[in-house]
Amino acid sequence: MESKTKIVIISFLLPTSIWAQECVIQQKTVTNQTAVIIKQINDIKRDVIPWGTNQKKCIVNFKALIDNNWHMASGEYVWDGDQPVSEACGVATARAKKDLTQTVKPATIVNEDVVICRDDTNQTGIRETQVGNLVDIAQLKPHPNYPNKFYHNGAECRWFLDIGWTGRDVREYKGIACKMEAGKWVVVDKF
Repeated sequence: MESKTKIVIISFLLPTSIWAQECVIQQKTVTNQTAVIIKQINDIKRDVIPWGTNQKKCIVNFKALIDNNWHMASGEYVWDGDQPVSEACGVATARAKKDLTQTVKPATIVNEDVVICRDDTNQTGIRETQVGNLVDIAQLKPHPNYPNKFYHNGAECRWFLDIGWTGRDVREYKGIACKMEAGKWVVVDKF
């Protein structure tokens, strides 16, 4: 069974001088699957055979009508024999349908990485955000575990990750920024 998946990756090689500027990588992955409707199923053949030690295997083959074209489908399921044959073969049939729909109209996955940098040539080194700083939201690295916005006291807020110095080591911090008027964001918490 052949699966066709298209993956697009956009990446950039950046000169080392740009790492001293404020840069954020924003990532987005989108999966697109077109709905497939099986209009009719014919010629169902079901075989149950002994498999391994005290197991059984159901093999299901059938023809399915999709977009006025007939396609062959097959699926298998191995079980310990405690389950009724009709249920086990039902699982094999469901697997056959799923494999067929993915073969007829495969999903497309698009992954996009965008690097956004602030062009401030006067800035050197790593700038650390502090509570109370006004920032542009594009300069903050979104928190991977909490990517969605939320509201606190009527203000739109977002989680972010930041780095900072502790002695001679670099440490990662979590933070929350909330939207102010005129499109600016304020760092309200960092820990």
